[in-house]
Amino acid sequence: AGYFENSSGKYAPLAEKWNGTSWTAQEPPTPKEGEFDIVSGLSCASSTACFAGGSFISSGKYAPLAEKWNGTAWALQEPPTPKGAKEGGLIGVSCAASTECIGAGSFESGSEKHVPLAEEWNGTAWTAQEPPLPTGAKAGSLYSVSCVFPTECIAVGEFENSSSKIVLFAERYQ
Repeated sequence: AGYFENSSGKYAPLAEKWNGTSWTAQEPPTPKEGEFDIVSGLSCASSTACFAGGSFISSGKYAPLAEKWNGTAWALQEPPTPKGAKEGGLIGVSCAASTECIGAGSFESGSEKHVPLAEEWNGTAWTAQEPPLPTGAKAGSLYSVSCVFPTECIAVGEFENSSSKIVLFAERYQ
């Protein structure tokens, strides 16, 4: 999963499907109001349940974006941002089952700092979650997530500590 510049000069999501012999380009749908639509993470729980996570820009602000593959076609999903968030997006996604996925990224809080964002797919809807930052952190983001079971995930990212240094960290979801 990724993105490409289309004939209108806009960035749009791109997926490639492997059939055992060759790759076929696919263009997942984009939000109508999207000015810049990308997917950056992909996870498949089965051949009929793949999820891509990313973001799109609407009215100059980033918002989370998810795409679901059902084995035949991509369907657009727009996960919510936490209450009070100015903008946000997903970078990584991992699915332990077709009804259990976690997307990881960040959102801009009311204080104009980026903080970790997790989105959980339960088979029907996405729910925004706010994983904690380490004590004393000024800001942070999650970049990747991996789930081995629906209730066991690790997300990794970075945060800015009280000395304004960037430090790597991991979050455990259970």
